[in-house]
Amino acid sequence: MGLCLGKTPRGGGTSSSSSSPCWADLPPEIAGVVLSRLGSHDDRRSFAGIRREWRLAAQHHRTLLPPAMPCINLGHGAYQSITDGKVRCFAKSSHGRVDASFGSWLLYEHEGSRRCSLLDPLSPSTPATEVPCRYGNNRLADRGCCHVLSDCGPLGREFPVEKILTLSPHLVVVMFQSSPFMIAPFYLAYFRPATPTEISWSPPTPTAGFIYKDIAFHRGKIFAVDWKGSLLAHELVVGATVSLGPCEHVITVHLDDALAMNANYHPVTSSDSQKLLMVQWSIPNLMAGIKIDHHSMSLHVFEADLDKGQSSEVIDLGNQVLFVATTGSRSQ
Repeated sequence: MGLCLGKTPRGGGTSSSSSSPCWADLPPEIAGVVLSRLGSHDDRRSFAGIRREWRLAAQHHRTLLPPAMPCINLGHGAYQSITDGKVRCFAKSSHGRVDASFGSWLLYEHEGSRRCSLLDPLSPSTPATEVPCRYGNNRLADRGCCHVLSDCGPLGREFPVEKILTLSPHLVVVMFQSSPFMIAPFYLAYFRPATPTEISWSPPTPTAGFIYKDIAFHRGKIFAVDWKGSLLAHELVVGATVSLGPCEHVITVHLDDALAMNANYHPVTSSDSQKLLMVQWSIPNLMAGIKIDHHSMSLHVFEADLDKGQSSEVIDLGNQVLFVATTGSRSQ
């Protein structure tokens, strides 16, 4: 006795085409499993584009899926997927060309007017936010370097933008690479996209002499890490007008100047939005004879205790994954 595979019974029978599976009948729960295994937004979009039934399944599971893995913006309109390492180009848009990105927001510059707008490609229903900046001719090769428009900056000067936080469609906070003020070097500015040519600059004060390395929004405040690793905060008051409160020292760190110069700091909100983490990394110059070794990295993650004004090193991130970059960081 045995089994005979691939034979058609005599006297007729079902054809091979009718016995093949119908992909349109893919059970929704199986489609959800497949989508959850696709970490790239491009792969999920390709899945939804195969069949109408699959597109409906993708829409059904959209809010249930874990966040897609972020991509690396290579500049000049190209990005690299973390999941498969492939390099792709941003889709052409009527908003213009794109070089820079801030978190999940892409900065488009219209070729004719050179007006810039922020657009979230992962949320097509979210309208573009016009921002008063432009791409400068001296932008770096590895990323777009945008500058505040000269007619918006004080004294008609332009300053490189390091980071943009889009807190809502009606409020954007900007951090500069160098201070837009001649005397008191404040590094933050904010404006309402509804009136993008009217910039509300953060008011300079005699004590504002901090060089910010990165900023993050957490629990209604703008938290900033200075070049020595100290954590500072600005209360953000939003009402009929917007105002940034005075700088408040939250955690003070006393690092040696030589160590501080080589260190990088990034505040990141935890994936549950409950904790503020601080990532510190550096690549020290280790002298081996006359050769400098750049392959040794020092990486530490700290959790900020905002009530006690201290931080403790995180040994285990649990199920979190931290993505750290100059223009945007996140955890998931």
